Amino acid sequence: MTITGTIVKSAESDKLLDQAVELIKIDKLDWALELVREVIRKDPSNPRSYLYAGIIYFKKHEYGIAVKQYQLAISFKENYGVAHYNLGLTYEKTGKSKEAYASFIRARDLYKVQNNQKDYEDALKKIKTLEEAGVNETLKPVKVDTSEMVYIEAGEFFMGSDDTSRQNDEKPKHKVYLASYWIDKYEVTNSQYCKFLNAKGREGDSGQKWIYIGDKKGEGKIVKVKGIYKVKAGFENHPVTFVTWYGANTYAKWSGKRLPTEAEWERAARGTDGRLYPWGNKWYQDKCVNNKNSKHTRPVGSYPEGVSPSGAMDMAGNVLEWCSDWYGFYPVTSGTINNPRGPYSGVTRILKGGGWDDNWQCCGSTFRGNYSPGNYDNDLGFRCVKDGE
Repeated sequence: MTITGTIVKSAESDKLLDQAVELIKIDKLDWALELVREVIRKDPSNPRSYLYAGIIYFKKHEYGIAVKQYQLAISFKENYGVAHYNLGLTYEKTGKSKEAYASFIRARDLYKVQNNQKDYEDALKKIKTLEEAGVNETLKPVKVDTSEMVYIEAGEFFMGSDDTSRQNDEKPKHKVYLASYWIDKYEVTNSQYCKFLNAKGREGDSGQKWIYIGDKKGEGKIVKVKGIYKVKAGFENHPVTFVTWYGANTYAKWSGKRLPTEAEWERAARGTDGRLYPWGNKWYQDKCVNNKNSKHTRPVGSYPEGVSPSGAMDMAGNVLEWCSDWYGFYPVTSGTINNPRGPYSGVTRILKGGGWDDNWQCCGSTFRGNYSPGNYDNDLGFRCVKDGE
């Protein structure tokens, strides 16, 4: 869309949302919701529409839906202080004190940066009330151990491939600049994920499954015995599988990290010289777990000869790895793209690296798999990253 078209769409959306606000004030909630839905239909990436949808559902006492709407608003505008604050109010209303505290903390920090004194003080009051109840004792910042991570220096690299053997959605090759970051040396294992499950359970507030452990074929390596999640003997150091994007994303946050962007993942896998595989440009089936040498996952780090230039293991094969990005085609540009994070919205999430049941093409560093975030399978896993110092 042209810039002019974008401005017109935004103006129309603002007008409808202003009308919705007036209806909310007089508790004409259903009428207001119709206007908000109209904006979402025409302008689905407008964060303000999801904010007002959250307010409406909150006032209708439909708190689960309100949470989802505020989260959507934040996904389109992470520095949306009022969305974080309202999310905190909703969590507080439903007795989720820890989640409320975290939301109020984020709102406070944003209000401070934005010099919004009144709302900043309101957030402080909420935080103080929860701290007096001892909530903050369970929310101390997680100290991330980087001993099992590798450091990627800030800089440029070429992402994607124009090679004729590659898929169309890997084109065009384009230059990307990334800030520094750390990435896990190994994929998250069954043993590590079990610790998370025993601390958090296996589904989120909206009923989103994090992992499926009761597959009929018995391929899942995590079981629940007398209320405790355990790994089947011998598979402790295999990469976790049957995990959804939601399960990967929640684990990453729980561990004080996050999922890598597609660009971060690809940079860690191929370095800066444009190679197609972590070890170079030629395919070698004995350098990773793939469909020519395995019928299942292998312990992480089993193929040291397949290490990437950054020092990360299993960036080809073993399991496909969830990334944070929505799937979409690359932009066509001759310039450098800074810290890309993919489309604002989408239907499927990016997966990289190929799995134990994949071939040479899927194991290429530029390969772009994509699945619904609620999907799971015996070859889907992940690793995490954290921002550089």
